[in-house]
Order: sequence, then C-alpha cells, then structure tokens
Amino acid sequence: MMIRQDKATEKEPNVTTQLRDGTEVPLEGTDRSPLEPGGDLIYVAGRTQGQMFWLRFKRHKLAVVSAGVLLALYLIAIFGPMLSPYSFDKIEYTGAKPPSMSHPLGTDELGRDEMTRVIYGGRISLMVGIVVAVLSAGIGTVVGMIAGFYGGRIDNLLMRFTDMMLALPLLPLLMVAGLIVADLKIDSMWAIVVILGLLEWMAVARLVRSSFLALREKEFVEAARAMGASDWRIITQHLLPNSIAPIVVNTTLVVGAAIIVESVLSFLGFGIQPPTPSWGNMLSNARSTMVLYPWLMWAPGVAIVLTVLSVNFLGDGLRDALDPTQVRVRE
Repeated sequence: MMIRQDKATEKEPNVTTQLRDGTEVPLEGTDRSPLEPGGDLIYVAGRTQGQMFWLRFKRHKLAVVSAGVLLALYLIAIFGPMLSPYSFDKIEYTGAKPPSMSHPLGTDELGRDEMTRVIYGGRISLMVGIVVAVLSAGIGTVVGMIAGFYGGRIDNLLMRFTDMMLALPLLPLLMVAGLIVADLKIDSMWAIVVILGLLEWMAVARLVRSSFLALREKEFVEAARAMGASDWRIITQHLLPNSIAPIVVNTTLVVGAAIIVESVLSFLGFGIQPPTPSWGNMLSNARSTMVLYPWLMWAPGVAIVLTVLSVNFLGDGLRDALDPTQVRVRE
C-alpha cells in the first residue's frame, strides 16, 4: 500500500531564503497559520536599523518630497552660478525688465539678471542655515550631555546659564551685533553665522539634557557601569546614540530658523551687505519697487518659503523615522 502525504503538511528541508517582493531574503523563523489545514510557512525577514529607518521615512510622503526639494536647491546653489552666463554683480544699465527668454526671472533696476542673483543668494542663505545648525547642535549637545549626565551643581549651573541665554532678546541683539560688525569692516556673512550659532544652541541643550536624565537611570547604563565602563564611554557609546533623534530633528528646524533670521536681518539692513546677494537683502531692495517690478519680490520670497517649508516637513519625517519606540514596521 502506498501512503500519500498531504503537500500542505510537507516541510521543505534546509530552507534558508525565500523570494519576497521579487527579492531573495534570509529567513529568521517559521510559524504555521491555524486558519488553514496543515498550515503554511510564514517567514520573517530580518531588517537592519537603517532599513527600518528608511521604511518609516519613505511613508512620510511630504518628507521625501521635501528632501528632494532641498537636495535640488543645494545642487542649484552649488553649480548654478557656474552654469549661468551672467554675473550676479554685472550692471548693464538697461533698467528693470520683466521675465523673458534671455532672463527667465527678469532683471532688477540695475539690469542684473534676477535668476543668477537668486541662485547666488541661495548659496549664501543655505550655507548660513547649514553652518548655524551644525554649530548650534554641537554646542547644545555638549552642554546638554554634561548637564544631563552629571546632574547636581553642574546641571544647575549650566541650565541657569542656558536660561539666561534664552532670556536675551535675539533680534535686537543681532541688530546691534550687525552694526558693530559693519563698523569693524568684518565679513558680515561669517559674523552672522558665528553670532547665530552662539545664540541658537539652547533648545538643543535642553532636549539633550532631558533625554540624558531619563536614559542614565536605565538598566543598560547600570550594566555598563558595573562592567567598568568610563563616563566618556557611557556617554558616547550608550546615551548619545539613544538621544540622536531629537538632536537631528531640532538641527533641521534650526536650518529653517537661521535662514529666516538671516533674511530678516538682511531685510532690515543689518545682515549680508550688498553687492553680495542674499534672499533677505534682495527682498529689502525690492521693497520700494514691488508695485512696479513685482518679479523682484516673488523670486526670493518663494525661495525662502519653499526652503523653510521643506526643512520643517523633513524634520517631521525624521522625527517619525528616528523614533526609538517604533520597533516594528507593519507591511
């Protein structure tokens, strides 16, 4: 007599991979569904932290689009002036001309090509945002790490200093600093970058401190101490990686805030000084002629709005993707 075995209960020997979504992936375990006779094999593919981050991030559509927009803006700012046939400071005395084939965004009252100036101004404004964000994140992370990890008098001293810095009126202080920089003949761009970096770190410091205060009482920190790990190793290898999400998110938001502050200062005449263009001083120059030559106002204004919105949406997407509490990604 021949005994036939049901194929539904038949196991495949030495199965290590499975074709999933057209890709062969490794298997980490098997299970049987109780809903079908004999059950079917269900395989769970292992994912790295980077893969989980990307799966969460790409579901935030606005964040993905914003990342593409920012990348395009930075590429245009870097390579655009090299490809433009015009110079940002070349005066032609043709007067302001509306957009045309030769000048897609028109020209200003001195005959300078508006598109070239917007691209070059983007190079200045975007660089200010990036450098200020990195500088403020570095200072705030160091202050927050020390305050949150050691606590006590060190924490009290650093946080009172942080509160004092938060109490300073930002815009009037920057206006006074701009006047001093102009009198001393210092490069206004780098002076603004340094001043903004020294005045924008407080939010990062408070976020890092609160994260360290919560994490330093966890079991893995006690285990590291019991194994003889130094304070520096605990901070850099255990606490800081678990606090990276708020740092990254806040850093992206500082980029947008720095661009807005620089634009406001340049608009008021205390920021980047002509003939070097920035989006802020271009808006300031267009203020008196916006009725006659509206294209001089729209180009830098739209660039500022588009950049700041993209940075904020990107920050939202990074916040969700870097959330350490999301340990699973649902299919």
